[in-house]
Amino acid sequence: MAELVEEYMKDAPGMVRMYPGTLYVRHAIDYINDHYSEKIRISDMATHIGVNRSYLTSSFKKATGYSHQEYLILLRMEKAAELLKKTDLSVNDVAASVGYGDQLAFSKIFKQYYGASPKAFRESKEQLVLCVHKGEFPRTGIF
Repeated sequence: MAELVEEYMKDAPGMVRMYPGTLYVRHAIDYINDHYSEKIRISDMATHIGVNRSYLTSSFKKATGYSHQEYLILLRMEKAAELLKKTDLSVNDVAASVGYGDQLAFSKIFKQYYGASPKAFRESKEQLVLCVHKGEFPRTGIF
């Protein structure tokens, strides 16, 4: 996910690339990638990076098109999908591995992003496509 955001930032119009907060955003993305399984608060991340919380919030949105929370959820869903396909971990263990203490909350969010429950996703033969926006279902023909 971080690579996609970095590619977007490279290929985006000049305004985004030259935006002064981009360096802080890169640090924020690194922080999120390293701590996605933990509870991440924007204030903790801003303190870690050494910038104002409001500045980091607006910089992140301006540079990536996502809030830090949206990016975190996308990353968690991507990691969860990978664990579901490549391991035999229970759905509860997958949820915990990506930072969700509540399996029901995890399952609900997973279904919003993939259009299928974690169990159905695991059992599907084809790889489903991550939906970037909640409620946007991919055209896979599976569900």
